[in-house]
Amino acid sequence: MYKLINNAKINTAEYEKVFDEFFPYAKERLGFDIDFKIVFESDPENAKKFFAGTAHYNPNNHTITVYVDNRHPKDILRSVSHELVHHAQNCRGEFDGEMETGEGYAQTDPHLSKMEDEAYLLGNRLVRDYEDGKKTRGDKLYEALVKKFIRRK
Repeated sequence: MYKLINNAKINTAEYEKVFDEFFPYAKERLGFDIDFKIVFESDPENAKKFFAGTAHYNPNNHTITVYVDNRHPKDILRSVSHELVHHAQNCRGEFDGEMETGEGYAQTDPHLSKMEDEAYLLGNRLVRDYEDGKKTRGDKLYEALVKKFIRRK
């Protein structure tokens, strides 16, 4: 389902334990059908910036790159979850065609803006519901939210 490439050379045992449970959960709820890679990157200069990049998705090779320096593991999971929504969008064909993803793309391109809205809402909600489900074993709210978004598409 996924391959983790650890270019940051950090201990990934805790991440892999959570990822092994979280990714099947995410796959079921988001409905993607293509495997993906996650690359952990270290960039100390990036980590010093207040508005540093935290993660990005490459639709051409189904790769999520996450910058891990000075970040809480849950924050890293939220970044991965956000990018997994983009992966699901890619699997649905929403990355087909020409797209300009330069600075300000989410504010100027209506299609990309909607894709970002979905990734922020569903990505964060997915982590929240997964966490709450681990505590209470209830995830009906998230399922209803995903079904609502899929119906709109």
